[in-house]
Amino acid sequence: MGLALLVAGCGPSKMAKDQLEKARQAYAGAQADPAVKTLAPIYLTDAGKAFQEAEQAGGTENMLHLSYLAEQKSRTAVLVAQGKRAEAETQKLNEETARAIEKKKEKASAALEKEWPLNRTAVQRLVKEITEHRRIAPVPSDRCILVEGFDRFLIVHAGFGEVVNETLGDLCEELLARKNLVRHWWADAHRILLELVVDTKDLDLEEIAEQLFGIDEKELDRSLDILTSDHLPIGVYMKFIAERMGALQRGLMVDGGQMNSIELRFRNTPIHEEGLREALLLHTDYDAVRYIFRDVRRKKIRLATHRSLDHPTPLGYHILRRFVEAPELFSPEAEREGNLERMRLAVNADHVNLLCFECGEFTDDRRISELPEKPACPKCKSPILGVLTWGAWPVREALERKRMKIALGEAEAKQLARVRQTADLVAVYGKRAVIAQSVYGIGPQTAAKLLAKMHEDDEAFFSDLFDAKLKYITTRQFWDERGPREPAAQSLYS
Repeated sequence: MGLALLVAGCGPSKMAKDQLEKARQAYAGAQADPAVKTLAPIYLTDAGKAFQEAEQAGGTENMLHLSYLAEQKSRTAVLVAQGKRAEAETQKLNEETARAIEKKKEKASAALEKEWPLNRTAVQRLVKEITEHRRIAPVPSDRCILVEGFDRFLIVHAGFGEVVNETLGDLCEELLARKNLVRHWWADAHRILLELVVDTKDLDLEEIAEQLFGIDEKELDRSLDILTSDHLPIGVYMKFIAERMGALQRGLMVDGGQMNSIELRFRNTPIHEEGLREALLLHTDYDAVRYIFRDVRRKKIRLATHRSLDHPTPLGYHILRRFVEAPELFSPEAEREGNLERMRLAVNADHVNLLCFECGEFTDDRRISELPEKPACPKCKSPILGVLTWGAWPVREALERKRMKIALGEAEAKQLARVRQTADLVAVYGKRAVIAQSVYGIGPQTAAKLLAKMHEDDEAFFSDLFDAKLKYITTRQFWDERGPREPAAQSLYS
């Protein structure tokens, strides 16, 4: 409607000619740009066709409409060429940056190798890890605290040492517990790991960081007093001091409730004072914490945040691997090769029980690495060997009764049938079937699917086993056999 009114008010013939001239200039400009011919030839050809149609248009309104389309298509061709040129320049810059980083990595590796007692492999791995971390998040240091959110975990990167981080972790737990956000926490010399009751995707990380490190001096002192009175294991040290002073008999076993009674019994005594002194000395560094909070308030220590989605940062993964169940679920891709090697070594070092379905011979506690490629019964040489990693005795007894033609219960028959499936796989695939069924979460059906791929090398074989194990871990809470009113299984991190 707006275009029709504009045509009626300004003279249709003149406006159509003006629009056609704009289209001609736009198309000529696109043709004159070598980048458009090289990077957007299809768009340029489309614009040329639209301009020819506009020149040959019979009616005024038709000419106006087609000229406008031709102008816009010419401009689109220019914009596409500019975008592709920018992409090419960005790619070139990324390649140059990568080459520069590689050169710097070599120089950094050489310098670290001279300064620290590390071998070349360790230095290169260290430099590579920090470089990868640097690409996605700020590198933590004594001048930068990084608060990272991943899944239900809050990782506070603070390289202040073990005692200081124990104090900081206790303080962070106290502050988050007031909002009912924290479940557990752990700390090492470089990081603090807090497991929350909600996913960090639902939280404002900057707000959380400010709540943890933005409190004033008065609130900090009050919180540290709470740590002293409620968090420190003062009773443990009071017990040993009381034994040394003869106030308690040596070697008494004291549980948690009685430990509280010791604190009450020796309150306001030298035993309490000495116990408090030892607990503060070994578990806290309040002065260092006060300095850290003061420097954060004065902006001498930078407070940064980062939200990790699929994987934690390379520096954050270490504390997750140490304290969290199944860290392989979110390990960086660079760690996959190491995870596969660890799984291969663990499986080969594991022991397995084998049950012959021909003669009933039971071979117990065989190391998997010592098995031949085609395992056979030492008594009858049959390859039909069931794999028993647990529950060996009930299956042995069920097989004996089956061989004696004695009826089996439903549960026994089901269990024996499952072990028979493992034996069939061993008969066909040999040692690899034993290996596959020794991996956590892999039963006969999953093992059969994997073994049917006929992997040409062990690397691909263990890679598929690793993926199957992770799939089981992530979905096992939905596989539980439970009654209609029973709750689902606990989640992975509960």
